[in-house]
Amino acid sequence: MSSRTVEHDHVYPHRVTSTPGGSSATMNERSDVSGDKDLWLALPSATVIVLNHNGLGHLEACFSSLRQLVYPAGRLELMLADNASTDGSVEWMHHKFPEVVIVQHPENYGFSKGNNLAEAKARGQVVAFLNNDMRVDQQWLVELVRPLVADKEVVSSGSKILTWDGKQIDFAGGAMNFYGFGYQVGWGENESRDAGSSPLEFKPTISVCGGAMLIRREEFLQVGGFDEDFFAYYEDLDLGWRLWVLGYKVVIDPRSLVYHFHHGYWGKVATEKKRVFYERNSLLTIIKNYDDANLRRVLPVALLLLARRAYLSADLSEVTFRAGFTPQRTYLQSSESTTQPTATEPRSQSFSQRRSMGYYLTWLWRKLRRAEWGTIYRMVQSILEQKGSQFKCRMRNWLMVRLVSNDLSLVPREALSYVVAADDVISLYAKMLEKRRLIQAHRKRTDEEVFVHFRLPLQVSYFTGEYLATQRYLERLFEIDKLFMQPMREQDEHG
Repeated sequence: MSSRTVEHDHVYPHRVTSTPGGSSATMNERSDVSGDKDLWLALPSATVIVLNHNGLGHLEACFSSLRQLVYPAGRLELMLADNASTDGSVEWMHHKFPEVVIVQHPENYGFSKGNNLAEAKARGQVVAFLNNDMRVDQQWLVELVRPLVADKEVVSSGSKILTWDGKQIDFAGGAMNFYGFGYQVGWGENESRDAGSSPLEFKPTISVCGGAMLIRREEFLQVGGFDEDFFAYYEDLDLGWRLWVLGYKVVIDPRSLVYHFHHGYWGKVATEKKRVFYERNSLLTIIKNYDDANLRRVLPVALLLLARRAYLSADLSEVTFRAGFTPQRTYLQSSESTTQPTATEPRSQSFSQRRSMGYYLTWLWRKLRRAEWGTIYRMVQSILEQKGSQFKCRMRNWLMVRLVSNDLSLVPREALSYVVAADDVISLYAKMLEKRRLIQAHRKRTDEEVFVHFRLPLQVSYFTGEYLATQRYLERLFEIDKLFMQPMREQDEHG
C-alpha cells in the first residue's frame, strides 16, 4: 500500500470505509437516536482523532468501542494520530483496524501539535479528540454533537468522563482559578444514574477535557487550534477560555459518556516534569486571555504565588539564608495562633502546619459526608508525595552538612520545577504577547461576562495553610476578591 508525505508527516490511506462520503459495514447505523429523528438527519460529518504515543495496550479497547458507535454510515472518519511510537502501535493498527486513517508523526509532538497536525487532515465538519486510554459509550458521539445542533453559538462540547468501571466521576465540567489553574468538577464523586440525581441537559463550562471533546472544525482553525507552545496540559483550558472571549459557547453534556483507564502515558512521567507544564502553561493562559486592565492586576499576584509555591516546596531552613533580619509575616496571623515561625524553626513544625490542621479537617469532613473517596485519595497522595520528597531532602541535607559541606543544600526536584517554568515563560513571553494581541483584537465578550464560568476563581493550587493565608492576603491586597465578587454571586444564583 502506497503512502504520501505531507509536511514531513506520513499519511497511510487505508481502506477507509468509514470516512465521510463512503460507507461502513462496521459502524452501527440507527435513525432512532433517543427517538430524535431530526437530530439524526442533522448530524454533520465527523472525524474522531485518537492521539497515541506508545499506547499499544490501550488501542484495542478504545477502537473496539469506536467501532460500535451509533452514527450515520458515510459520515464518520476514525483517525489515529501517532506521535512516533516505538511499541508497534502503527503496525498493529494496520492489521486490526484497517478502516482507520493513520497519521504518523516523525517525532513526539505532544498533545497540542500532534492533534493540530492530524486535524488539518480531517475530513469531518466537526472533530472529536479522544485520549487513547478511553472507551466510549455507543451514543458518545451523537450526544457530543447534540448541543452544536441545538444551539448554533455552541462550537465545542465535552463528555462526562467516568472511571473505567463507571462507578466514579473523573470529569463533569471544567473550572479554574484566577491565576490559570484548572480543576475537574466532580472528580472522585460517586456516579449515579438515577433519574433526577443530576441534570442531563448540557450546560456552559469554561472548558472541556481535551481527551474527550468535540469542536466545529472551521472555528477550531479560525481561533488557532490548540496552542502548540503548551505541548501538554491546560491547552484545553486555554482553548475554552479563548472561545468564550471570542464570542462562542463551550458546554459539557453529561449524556455523552466515556470511561477512562488512567495510568496511561502521563502516569509514567515524573512529577517534576509535569509540574513544569502546570506552572508554565497556567501563566501562559492568563497572559493571553485576560483583558489589559485585569492582566495588570492578576499577573503580579500569579508570579508572587508561583514564588511562594517554590519556596514552600523547597522546605528551606530560613536560618541558612538570613543575616539578622526576618520579615514579619503578619498576614499569617489568625485567631488560632499569633505565633510566627522563627529563623531556626523547622518548616514542618511551623505555624503553617498548625494552622492547616483545621483547614484540612473541615475539608475532610465535607468530603467524607459526600463519600468523595477519589478526591480524598488524590489529596492524601499529593500531600504524602510532597512531604516524602521534602523528608528525604532534609535527611540528605543533615548527612551532607556533617559529612561533605555546609555550603550545599538539597531541595526536592519538584521545587525546582517552578524555576524552570518561570524561565520558560521568559523565553515564550514575546510569542505569547503576539498571540494575545490577536485574541484581544477580536474580543467579543468582556472578562466580566466570562468570569462566571470560572466557578472556582479563588481556589488554591497548593494545599498548605500557609499558602492559603498567602493567597488570601494577596487577593485582598490586589482586590482580586472584589473582581470576582459579582460573578460568584451570579453563579450561586444560577446554581
